[in-house]
Amino acid sequence: MAATKRTGADFDKIFSTRGEPEFLHYEVEYLDAQGPHNVEIWRSGNQRLKRATDGRIELYATRLAGDEVRYTILDKARRISTVVDRTNLARLGTVLEWTAQGHGLARPMGDYRLERVAGGAKKRALDRMCQRWSLTVKDRAAPSEICWNNELRIPLTIVDARGNTVWRVTHFSTATIDATTFTVADDGYRRVNMNQDVEPGAD
Repeated sequence: MAATKRTGADFDKIFSTRGEPEFLHYEVEYLDAQGPHNVEIWRSGNQRLKRATDGRIELYATRLAGDEVRYTILDKARRISTVVDRTNLARLGTVLEWTAQGHGLARPMGDYRLERVAGGAKKRALDRMCQRWSLTVKDRAAPSEICWNNELRIPLTIVDARGNTVWRVTHFSTATIDATTFTVADDGYRRVNMNQDVEPGAD
């Protein structure tokens, strides 16, 4: 596999999660190919994570030994609770990374250019709390713009190459989050352990 080439700043350094708050709870409006969505994210350092999307899907993530992460996904409409570890999910062809789920940014898979954008007028007070960066990924015609907050270690806004705001933080708090927030409540759900499908006998 060829090494990723970059021009300008280093993605991993600029968007590092080091120094993140011990606790962070934030709400986001985002846009993808299926349309607009609302997501709510709770993070306890880099150990526990909960992500609720549109009141329908809840994702829980817990760090295990080494680089392993255990995910539990609740489909609230279908009443299905699915458990799978990051490594086994990758073996099935799906990449689900902690940083993308908890911090809103996925590292570019190919070559990229990352450059600082000069400050301009910002309507929201929240947007005056971040640094603006232009990210161009190989084979894309135009860059996206990321407004990154160095204290929260998340993007407050992301504007895509077509000028659409595809990520917008609407609220955040760094207050202590009760541990029960990260407890999976799946009584009455059909439980599926995908780890056993990949590795029979796994927990």
